[in-house]
Amino acid sequence: QEADLDKVLAWADSTLTGDISDLDFVPSSSVWGLVSCGAEECQGSRCPSKDNCFSNKARAKANTANIIVTNYHLLFSHCVVADSTGRNDIVLPAFDYLIMDEAHEAASIARDFFGFSLSEATFVRLASALEKLGAVNEGHQLRNAARHFFGGMAGARSGKAVLRLRQPESLPSIALLEATLDAAFKAFEQIIKEGGRDGEKASVYLPQTANCSMRLAEIQGVSDPAKVYWA
Repeated sequence: QEADLDKVLAWADSTLTGDISDLDFVPSSSVWGLVSCGAEECQGSRCPSKDNCFSNKARAKANTANIIVTNYHLLFSHCVVADSTGRNDIVLPAFDYLIMDEAHEAASIARDFFGFSLSEATFVRLASALEKLGAVNEGHQLRNAARHFFGGMAGARSGKAVLRLRQPESLPSIALLEATLDAAFKAFEQIIKEGGRDGEKASVYLPQTANCSMRLAEIQGVSDPAKVYWA
């Protein structure tokens, strides 16, 4: 992981886009999670790195363009945000026409955006946030529980690349992960109550923690018949 992280950091100094699709290798989710920021984590104008943010730079440039050439990752990110907010000018400017080249790649990328995924990196980010905000014990417990859970899932696949979940499952170590996630939620709540700058930061992570709990329950129960669940 350290070697991959060094490669990503070196690339970050020279890339013009900051887009993962421009990398010449695929970093692990845990490595990418250390250097990236999802929509739910973005602090917007409060972010100390807002002036160097690749997303902000790309958005400012696109707002003055008549023709925009982008990739499917950014396009579908735009679609997801537009669907959830009712606004079609947040990620990309509003547009009248769309031309999709290499469209055979679109389906798999769209699945990543319109579905959802939970990875060990998802929980590591929450654990790191807890530790930085002073809830060190809760952060360590969440980090360890995530490692046990995802390690157990790898074993449950018995060498297969993926495992389809077809009925409510008893997933390995999920009870421990759910318990530590609940403790993390309460820790973020307490930090918010204490106020200050840390409280503002914790308010970003509280809904993410709740969303993780909801997604875990959905995966375990295979509760939406319109979805296909993979582990």
